Amino acid sequence: MESRSFLSTRRLRQRQVLLCAIALMLISALPLGAQTYPVGHGPWESTFDGTYIWVSNRGDNTVSKLQTSSGTVLATYPVGKGPTGILYDGANIWTANLFSNNVTKLRASDGTLLGTYAVGNYPHELAYDGTNIWVTNGKSNNVTEL
Repeated sequence: MESRSFLSTRRLRQRQVLLCAIALMLISALPLGAQTYPVGHGPWESTFDGTYIWVSNRGDNTVSKLQTSSGTVLATYPVGKGPTGILYDGANIWTANLFSNNVTKLRASDGTLLGTYAVGNYPHELAYDGTNIWVTNGKSNNVTEL
């Protein structure tokens, strides 16, 4: 009985893999209509706040706010040195600033600087758990909870 169950599970997985492969081939055949939009120097990561796209520009220590319908840069805001990770928490934009070992918090509605927070060495990525911001610190081998 167990071997029959194993075989039917195996066949089901094989069918799922086949269907996924077919779907990927079909999707890859469709033209994407990709557009390219200029932002700051050294764009690193992006996030979406429900209305706008935000891009961390590692090369010029800024964050760009883009209109999704046109790709137009609406504003550019200064942050710490070498912004890498960027995150939206439902109200604010956060950037992990690799070379200044801090995190910047901007109000998403108008880009107002709300705070700069010291973290470990070489902060890279950010995560939001619904209450706190978590920051990975690459050279400290730890995370910071804000």
